[in-house]
Amino acid sequence: MDLSNFWQFAIVLIGVSTAWTAWSQHLINKENLKLNLFEKRFLVFKATRKFLSVVFKNAEISLEDLYEYRANTSEKDFFFENDIINYLEEIDSKAFELWKLGIEIRDLPKGSNELSEKVEEESQCLKSLIDDKLPKLKTVFSPYMKFKPQSKNKTTQPKKYQSKS
Repeated sequence: MDLSNFWQFAIVLIGVSTAWTAWSQHLINKENLKLNLFEKRFLVFKATRKFLSVVFKNAEISLEDLYEYRANTSEKDFFFENDIINYLEEIDSKAFELWKLGIEIRDLPKGSNELSEKVEEESQCLKSLIDDKLPKLKTVFSPYMKFKPQSKNKTTQPKKYQSKS
């Protein structure tokens, strides 16, 4: 074997091993990105689950709970599509409305018609959060929480949440 053939073979071997290493690193980085994205998304899911559980447990909302929920879901725009963003904003809107109604109810005289109307509004708002948003939480988030490999020929998008409102 000629020495020049040896160096040619060595160069090809080095090139192939470099390409294989680069491809392996690409795959590892792709999986790490999925894991990091999952972790960020799970934090938003967990904050939403905690918030809705507090609403369910207490049947009311404190301003501190609402602020904590908003802080813990504030990065939603970076990790989700509009379906989840809208879902979380609907929860925020209903929660704020529930908090506001709670404040208004405290100031109304007992036995008044306005108190009855506000209590009914509060009940409907609470029902929306507990009966509509809480049971759908896992279903709405689940398309974004999967690690399944995607087919090379077909890109799958998460199934979108459709709001009732």
